[in-house]
Amino acid sequence: METEKENENIATDCLLKEGVKLAKAGKHEKAIECFDTVLTLRPYYAKAFSHKAISLLELKRFEDAITLYDKMISLSLCLVEAWRSKGQVFCVLGRHEEAIEFYDKAISLKLGFFKALMNKGKAFSQLKRFQEALECYDQCLSLKPGNTEANILKANSLNQLERHQEAIQVMKKALRIDPRNSLLHCYLAGTFDEIGDNKETFEHFRFGKFFLRDSKNFLDQREIGLVERFFEIIPETEILLEKSYKNFPNLM
Repeated sequence: METEKENENIATDCLLKEGVKLAKAGKHEKAIECFDTVLTLRPYYAKAFSHKAISLLELKRFEDAITLYDKMISLSLCLVEAWRSKGQVFCVLGRHEEAIEFYDKAISLKLGFFKALMNKGKAFSQLKRFQEALECYDQCLSLKPGNTEANILKANSLNQLERHQEAIQVMKKALRIDPRNSLLHCYLAGTFDEIGDNKETFEHFRFGKFFLRDSKNFLDQREIGLVERFFEIIPETEILLEKSYKNFPNLM
């Protein structure tokens, strides 16, 4: 009996891998069929639920993804990530208030949950509740002081609150941790541009351009766009910016 169960698990693991392979190839409908077969045989297999949800999101079947996350929650499968992922779907649908409630559920289950705090901050930003967003980013930075995205989002919230000098200090502090970070230099340049300091604007865009070639962080496409837009070097700038905005809309 035990051997039979082990064989079944091996078979479903192989089927799960096949589904993942199909999903990576963009064949999400076929992938979902694999994940459904796996879940028929192993109804509590959390990995199959998670991969199916990703494929549903890729197909923009948002309501189906929400139903799936609700089922995971009812079965107590990957509760923390299920609540956070449900919040992300609600944000995509523009239902940010509800998303914040789901992020809070995730954070209550896992105190200091960095990803959920970041998501919550972005949801507040979308609602233009920048003070509350700022509080979320402060919590994030207490966990990961050198995180580029959290520092930029905090600075962005401060800028939205017209607290430009504080935003500058946030980015300067982050640059002391990572002085070659071209994205931080670009955002700092943008803030100096906002307050009309042309000298500092030019200097930090220059540093951003110089360090760009070594940059491997999370928004390379956006960095190129920001730097090249300032120097008006390449006509493809707006295309690069448009691509980066689609991938990271909450950073603006």
